[in-house]
Amino acid sequence: MFSFSDWSIKRKLNFIITLTCCVTLVLACAALAAYELVSNKNAMVRELSVLAEMLGANNMAALSFRDPETAEKTLAALRTVPEIVHAYVYDAGGTLFAQYQREALDSSPTLPSAEAAGHRFEDGHLILFRPLVLDGQLIGSLYIKSDLQALYSGLQRYAAAVGFVLVISIFVAFVVSTKLQKVISQPISQLAQAVSNLGKGKLTTRIDTVSGDELGALAKAFNRMAQDLSATTVSKDYFDNILQSMVESLIVTGPEERIESVNQATTTILGYEEKDLLGRPMSMILGGGPSGGSTIQSLIETGEHGSAGLETTYLAKDGSQIPVSFSCSVMRDQNGKVRGTICVAKNMAERKLAEKEMVRAREIAREASRLKSEFLANVSHEVRTPMNGIMGMTELVLSTDLSGEQREYLETVKASAHTLLSVLDDILDFSKIESGMLTLESIPFRFRESLGESLDAFNLLARQKGLELSMEVATDVPESVEGDPGRLRQILVNLVGNAVKFTEEGAIKVRVEVDSTSDDGVVLHFSVLDTGIGIPAEKQKLIFDAFSQADGSSTRAYGGTGLGLSISSELVALMNGRIWVESRLGRGSTFHFTAPLRTDKKATHEAVPGKLAPQASPSLVTQAPMPQRRRTLRVLVAEDEPTNRIVVTRLLERHGHRVSTAANGSQALSAVQREEYDLVFMDVQMPIMDGFEATAGIRQLEKTTGKHLPIVALTALAMKGDRERCLQAGMDDYLTKPVRSEELLSVIKAVADGTIAEAAAKASSSAPSETSAPSGTPTDILESQCLLDRVNGDQELLAEVIGVFFKEAPGVLADINDGFARQDAQRVSRAAHRIEGTLGTVGGIASAQAANRLQTWASEGELDKAGRALEELEREMERLTPELTALANGDFRSSRIA
Repeated sequence: MFSFSDWSIKRKLNFIITLTCCVTLVLACAALAAYELVSNKNAMVRELSVLAEMLGANNMAALSFRDPETAEKTLAALRTVPEIVHAYVYDAGGTLFAQYQREALDSSPTLPSAEAAGHRFEDGHLILFRPLVLDGQLIGSLYIKSDLQALYSGLQRYAAAVGFVLVISIFVAFVVSTKLQKVISQPISQLAQAVSNLGKGKLTTRIDTVSGDELGALAKAFNRMAQDLSATTVSKDYFDNILQSMVESLIVTGPEERIESVNQATTTILGYEEKDLLGRPMSMILGGGPSGGSTIQSLIETGEHGSAGLETTYLAKDGSQIPVSFSCSVMRDQNGKVRGTICVAKNMAERKLAEKEMVRAREIAREASRLKSEFLANVSHEVRTPMNGIMGMTELVLSTDLSGEQREYLETVKASAHTLLSVLDDILDFSKIESGMLTLESIPFRFRESLGESLDAFNLLARQKGLELSMEVATDVPESVEGDPGRLRQILVNLVGNAVKFTEEGAIKVRVEVDSTSDDGVVLHFSVLDTGIGIPAEKQKLIFDAFSQADGSSTRAYGGTGLGLSISSELVALMNGRIWVESRLGRGSTFHFTAPLRTDKKATHEAVPGKLAPQASPSLVTQAPMPQRRRTLRVLVAEDEPTNRIVVTRLLERHGHRVSTAANGSQALSAVQREEYDLVFMDVQMPIMDGFEATAGIRQLEKTTGKHLPIVALTALAMKGDRERCLQAGMDDYLTKPVRSEELLSVIKAVADGTIAEAAAKASSSAPSETSAPSGTPTDILESQCLLDRVNGDQELLAEVIGVFFKEAPGVLADINDGFARQDAQRVSRAAHRIEGTLGTVGGIASAQAANRLQTWASEGELDKAGRALEELEREMERLTPELTALANGDFRSSRIA
């Protein structure tokens, strides 16, 4: 029986390679199995958590209204999920409220007690507890128990597949190692045989070198040594000369592994002098890695010829470790007795360092590529997702009956959306620009028409910001040109878009002039001037770099990826033009670029229908500026009810006004003292300080300032005399809730025009003499058209308003119920008034009527009658909830919606 050390190099290499592959594969499979188990468990936890979130959300109302039957029905839906074993809903006190169990199991399982939120794996099941919280208050908890049969089945299939792959891989590794080990074993055997022959005095022995590695270098050195030995008289001085001339480190040891001779390369590598090494054990300079010391000892003890290509380290005099490729051969005397060993080592430090640098450079390149791909993917997702919604909804609205002005606006929206998607495609092709793969088209197009279409997309946005947008085209600019209109439009969209984004007031002008002409073309000089924030001088070169902006604060305030100017710069370069900027901080910027275009002389002065024709004087032809700019107002909205506050705020912001909010009269009074406002919308009934008190405080302040701040009442009080009461309290006008967008904008226009007093007098003379509170039996659940009119047809604002209502309504109902529990009629009345206004805003007809009756009876102290009104209110809100949900999701087809 032979030990491993007795095996041949061929057999050892074959065994080591196969064993290494086996161990690596087993460890990899084990790691993958563990990862698969953990991943599957995590996936089960996530899936169960999502299910728990859905069940919790669906059971909120049942817990709030103590309706276990509804909760049982909700849990019954778990029959479609065969993995669920049990599900329990507990109330806030930990008492079982509703339950579900799989039919195939015991009908009376042990009921677990409610515990803290979390999950655990126990006895082959996944158990999850989840608290149910409404408006920050714990109203119950949810328990779900799921079996792990699917997980175990998947793992069994995974194990079978892994086992099969493992067997095949081991077999392949064995076959491949059998073939490849010859690359190492054969040269070693040849070298060992040559050394043995040379030791026996066969000085004509030579080795055929076919490789350029360490073995090849050693073979060449051996051949040189053998040739010299055969041509000259062998002497110690001659051998010393050979040793000292070698590039590789060479160490000769005796049979006791003590160093007998070293060459100069060895002392250079180790930092020792020769006298410090002679007589010392070889182990003194051998470091980690495959042990060269044990290799030497094994060769001496077994009488093997040698070993080569081991990766190990030398220990230098200063304590550093030097990586080397270590080879060792046995020397014998004429009688075959072991005389010692010859150890050759090649310094691998530079090679190892180069490998590390290569790995580091590769990782840096991979990370850079990953970040770039991630950025482009994020831009694609974040822009395409909302744009698909914009384009889809625009197409739907365009298919309806519209006025001419509305259709023009929506056509502009549609064109802008397509332009934006085109720009997005160009951004995603940014890598093509960098690699030089992007090419430009050369097609004929009508220049002024293309320029006008490029600017049309910004008309609405500029108008909303109160900016004047115009263009000037010199008379000698040809009409028909040849080039790439899409790329030219992209450059202009980027530059004009930046100008609009970074300009709050003033004007934006696009100017086109002829820079130079040639026989077959013209170089046009484009200028985009704005009166925006400007760019610091030290940042003006950086803004054309990818992913850069002039200032990080600008990025936060105005948004953007910082890629537009870089793309524009690259596109201008592809057109053989140039781009630059002139700017002063706080004074605006002018972006210039030139673009060579081919011209058709026959069509240069062709008139363009609907566009400006060339004129002799003045030298620049100016497109008509935007319509008259609206004045931007600074408005304060004092409203304690969040839903009404959101509606008024968003409608004002949609029309370009700057809005601040206050939740009560005290906050409104403090805000007026801190800042100047053009208008205040003041709710009459608010906590802490009502609207009348706040108005009186503001009017008192005005006695010292001499200014008059218009204040418009917002109130649900619509009886005879309420308007007069508001005007007598110092308010300038009066709007009843729910506020309609046209009424709100009419007041804004009156304030901007300075005719608020005349408008109020006219409204007062035409106001109805009396408006009674809603009464009678409700016939409609939701007045959807009025709600849409109230938000000016804005689907996004509609969804936001309904979302705020769903968030706030449970808290108000809780206040009402708490008032009943405390027999506090005033508290019930105040809360009922709040929810009546909210329901009126969202168009809940019947529910608002019920809230009005509840507020009326509670204010009179009739809590018994108010209790019946509360029951009616809760029923109507249950009917209203699904209709509002459908409306928020864009479903306008419900037959029960007015």
